[in-house]
Parts: sequence; structure tokens; C-alpha cells
Amino acid sequence: MKNVFILFFCLAFLWTPAQGEINTKTTVYIIPIEGEINSPQLYILRRGLKDAMRNDIDTVIIQLNTPGGRLDVTMDMMEALQNFKGTTIAYVDNEAISAGAIIAMVTDKIYFAPTGVMGAAAAIQATGADIPETLKLKAHSYLQAKIRTATEEYRYRSDLLRAMMDKDYELIIDEQTIKAPGELLTLTAQEAIEHYGDPAEPLLSSGTVDSPEELLTQLNPSKTYTFEILELSWSETSAKWLSSISSILMGAGLLLLFIEFKTPGFGIFGAGGVACLLLVFASHYIAGLAGHEEVFIFLLSLVFIALEVFLFPGTIFLGVIGLVGLVGSLLWAMADIWPGGYTGLSFDLFITPAINLSLSIAIATIGAILVARLLPHTFFWDKLFLQEKVPAPTPNLGIARDPQAQLPPIGTEGLTVTDLFPSGQVEIQNKRFEAQVSVGFLKAGTPIVVKEYKGFCLLVEALKPIDPQK
Repeated sequence: MKNVFILFFCLAFLWTPAQGEINTKTTVYIIPIEGEINSPQLYILRRGLKDAMRNDIDTVIIQLNTPGGRLDVTMDMMEALQNFKGTTIAYVDNEAISAGAIIAMVTDKIYFAPTGVMGAAAAIQATGADIPETLKLKAHSYLQAKIRTATEEYRYRSDLLRAMMDKDYELIIDEQTIKAPGELLTLTAQEAIEHYGDPAEPLLSSGTVDSPEELLTQLNPSKTYTFEILELSWSETSAKWLSSISSILMGAGLLLLFIEFKTPGFGIFGAGGVACLLLVFASHYIAGLAGHEEVFIFLLSLVFIALEVFLFPGTIFLGVIGLVGLVGSLLWAMADIWPGGYTGLSFDLFITPAINLSLSIAIATIGAILVARLLPHTFFWDKLFLQEKVPAPTPNLGIARDPQAQLPPIGTEGLTVTDLFPSGQVEIQNKRFEAQVSVGFLKAGTPIVVKEYKGFCLLVEALKPIDPQK
């Protein structure tokens, strides 16, 4: 028995290295942060970090190629990186300027591409103009304190960030001037990897590499790495695109609303203006819809149906799009789609949802028929609705000065008393009436003719002069 125990112990000891070799394969997550730092980028970073945590991935590479962006979003991204318990690595792929430099500072390691640059992190307004001095000092002081807390183990990072943010700060290391007063520090890949101090260590960069794959090989040659690149969802891609044209959308929305204000009623210009402004707001939040696409399509379908019913009755195609989207979103919501494991559309995937939806529509249809036939003959119906028809009131378009004023016949000519923008007052047969012009505006003293009655006022237009040659 003793010999058997010794043999078992030897086999277990010999098995341990083999297990070690299997565990040398490590998965790394790459999160691309490209373009302006704004709300969509924050959603992308958070989703990537959460996905890594759910999949037990403890190393994340933030691939930076950004000219900077919003300070509030930058601080939220810093907090998200600090909440991640694994190793975070910033890879400066081309540039990490302003907000990009601040984000890189809170990662565990920073690597540069050969052409990478990083720095110039002074806080500015969204328009590019300088912010007030007191506010700038507060922002810089807060950010530098956050960086000091996050980077206490790194010798130069807090000083480098101050040099990137404060043009008056002079940075000298080993009697060498890294940054002179009057300018902001921006480091190239070569400058960032220079060694200073005793013992010597790199100024900022842990290495210069051509790709994230080479980065990890340099980090630990004994391990084999597999890469998972965060694929941007449709909502994140849409949000980034909408953010890039938000100024155009806002300008177009305000212009369309101005045109709508100059025309009576509410029509296509008003709807277009509201839609443009809603897209501006959506650009900041639509990225968070990743994984909830069916809800977004359902709500969008309701919007199309509302447009068909209330604003553009009879257009048909708006209602058709809304109904198709409504049915499609309900099928999508009932389909058993697993995140990450779904590769394409399958008819079998939607058989059960289609049967359930058809059954629901049948139940609703039968119920509606029964209600329409039986409910009017019940006591409950009598309590809900009046049984006698109320006669429609006769419109009175006269103004308050002359409440007994009679309606002028269509085709009657008159004169504008006030400017019509598009509403105002006109005088017809020595009586004043509220009036609107259908398109544009009319100045006071303009001859007009009554075209029709609209709501509680007259709809008029400018009287065209008679051509004496005709």
C-alpha cells in the first residue's frame, strides 16, 4: 500500500507542469476608442469592461485614437477603468490627445505605436475656446488629484499630466528640461520611452509596438494570447455617427421649426424640426440600447403609426412601416436569441413566436368583434356614452370688439390691419376679423381676399393686382 501511495504522489507531481502549460493561454479583450470622446464612447467602454468581467477576462487593451472630447465623459471613463479589477493597458494608436491622454494615465500600462503622440490635455470649452481661469484651475486640480491617487506607483505620471495641462508649469527631470514654460507637453513614442532617474525607468511608455498582438508578446513572451476585439453594436455605431453631425442636425431642426412658425397649423416642417432635435438628444443615449434593439424598433414603429394617424393621414406607407416594425419587434422579443451565440436568421427560430403572435392577434380580433356587437346593448355602455347627439356649435370668427360680426363670404376683399406672421387682424367691410396667411407673411396695409375658414379665423392671401392688358 505504501508503494502505491508513493506512485500516486509522483504521478500527481508530474501532472502539475502539464496543467501549467495549459493555463499559459490567456484571453485579452481589445476595446477600440476612436474619434471624439463623448457619451457613446463611454457606453462602448463600459460595455467592453463588463463583457470582459462576465467572461473572466482579466486583461483589457484600450486602443486609443482620439483628439479629445468632453471632460465630464472623460471623468466617467476614468472611473469605469478604475472599477475594473484586472489589468488595463492603453495602446496609443496614432494619437491620444487631451481627454485621450487623461484616460491613458489611469491605466496600468501605456504602450505607443511608432507614430503615436500623447498630451496637450488642457481643459477647454466644447467650442474650442478657453474656459474661465477659476473653472480651469478647479478642473485641473481635481484631475491631477485623481491621477495622483490612481498612479502613486508610477514615478512621473502626475508630473507629466500637469505638464500636459498647465502651460506655465516647467518640468525638469535629471537636469533636463522636459517641458519649458509657455507651452503644453505632447510626447512622441520615442520621447515617452526615454529612461530617467536612478534607478532608471521609462518616462511614460512601457514600449513601442506596431500592434496590440506585439504588445502582449513583449509584455510576457512565455504566454500564448488569444484576442477578442469588441465589435461595436448598431446602436453604438449610430450614436457615434449622430454625434459627429449633431451640429448640423440642431441647425436643421431650428430652421425647420422657424419655417413651421411662419406657416399656419402643424405640418411636415414642424415634424422634421422636432425629429432633428430628437436625434441630437438620441445621439447621447442611443448607444445604451445595445441588447435592447427590439424595444427601440417597437417605439419607433409607434412613432410611425402616430405620424400616419395624427399628422399625415392617408399617406399609407407610414402606417405600413409602423405595422411591419411593430410585428417584427414583437417576434424579435419572443425569439430565443442568445448573446454571442447567434450567427444568422433562421426560420425555425421564429416559428414559435409567430404561432404565439398569431394566436394573440386572433384573440384580440375575436374579442373586438364581440365587444363591438354586445357592449352597445349593455347597461355599462349607457353609462359611458351620451345617447343624444349634441349639435355642433356655429363658429363665430368676429373679434371681441364686435361679437355680433357676421362671417364675410369667401372671395370678399379686405385689407390687413396688422402684420400677419402668420396671424393677425384684417378689416373687411369696416369690421375686423382674426386671420391667418397660409404661406409666408403679409405686412399691414396689404390688400387681401378671403379664401376659406380655418378653425376660429379666416384664411386669407394677398390680392393679386389685375393686369390692365387682360
